[in-house]
Amino acid sequence: RIPQFISTNTTNVTVVVGNNSVQFTNTAYIVSNNQTVNAITQTVIDSYDATSYRTAKYLVQISDNNANNFQSDEIMLTHDGSSSYIFVYGEIATNTVIATFDTSFVSNNVRLLLISTSSNTTTKVVRTMLTV
Repeated sequence: RIPQFISTNTTNVTVVVGNNSVQFTNTAYIVSNNQTVNAITQTVIDSYDATSYRTAKYLVQISDNNANNFQSDEIMLTHDGSSSYIFVYGEIATNTVIATFDTSFVSNNVRLLLISTSSNTTTKVVRTMLTV
């Protein structure tokens, strides 16, 4: 994968594409990732630097690989420099809810936490952030 750089003087926007991310200079940052969670415990599925970004909006897709159940959520996170806050909305599940979410603020990082009801889930996350 080769990073691509696009710059324009008329709109003052720079876009950097690479490593599953797109950055709009001085405004927002979009990143995606996926991972398999093999435990019924609280797991960090994403985090971001609180010194650079204040607010994040997530689109999360969860697949229960044992029971063929699926869930999607929209989530908002923000912080005040010492604590993080979460609002989960837009939740839909095909059969049963297979995960819940929480947040924590650790070492200037805002963390999105997943609490799964299955021992074998795959999460896909798209995060859009706004700068501090």
